[in-house]
Amino acid sequence: MVVYFKALFILVTYTIEPCLWIKSMSVSGRRFKNQFCYLFAMLGYCLMSSIKQALFNNRLVSILGFALSMYIFFMTITLFEGERYKKVMNCSVFWFLTCISELVTISVYVFCFRVSFHTLMQFGVENLTCTIFAKLLLIGLCKFTFGSKNMKILSSLYGNPELLSFIILNLVLEMPTTSMLRHEGRGHLGRPDNFFILVQIMLVCNLLYMLFIVHKKDKKLMVAEEELKHLSQIMKVTENLRKLKHDMQTHM
Repeated sequence: MVVYFKALFILVTYTIEPCLWIKSMSVSGRRFKNQFCYLFAMLGYCLMSSIKQALFNNRLVSILGFALSMYIFFMTITLFEGERYKKVMNCSVFWFLTCISELVTISVYVFCFRVSFHTLMQFGVENLTCTIFAKLLLIGLCKFTFGSKNMKILSSLYGNPELLSFIILNLVLEMPTTSMLRHEGRGHLGRPDNFFILVQIMLVCNLLYMLFIVHKKDKKLMVAEEELKHLSQIMKVTENLRKLKHDMQTHM
């Protein structure tokens, strides 16, 4: 009975991410009208995620995690419209939100609620509630990032395509540590490996700092645009005064 419930729980919870992925990537427009294309892509994502969750070998988990990442990038570029770098940017942001939702939830349980990391990684009440909260957090983050009207975060990133390589580098660094973080508790350590948690925090803070720099740069550009607009108005007034002076001299 427990095995069936566990399988059903994994199936339901790991269907949320693929649905959010399709919905989030659709902000750039869908290339195909046939909904089955997106349904099969979502099922592939769900299947690979479920298999990865069921594995115990860290090497296989890392390999499958890399394969899943390549699958998502390829399907995003194939199924959705828009410029390629924007689609890769959207996909990278989605991956980052997935990582940060899991990191925040696991860190809260381990450091605030003092739940054993080994217990948290085993199927049970703690694992179930942690997974649910992580998915709820992911839904909120995706809605805020991809569902807002102005999409300020994405617009800032679109205006800085040179940051794409930096974002992808952060995600490549996070993939192995995320896999180790998820599966380390299944071994015989019986306690959280704080090193991997700190590495995750460092990488996330690094990316957040980069986004802060982008926001600061955008504010400077807005100030510069306002100054240019003000200067343009002054030049227009000066030109009108010059014409007025010329007309007065002509009539006199």
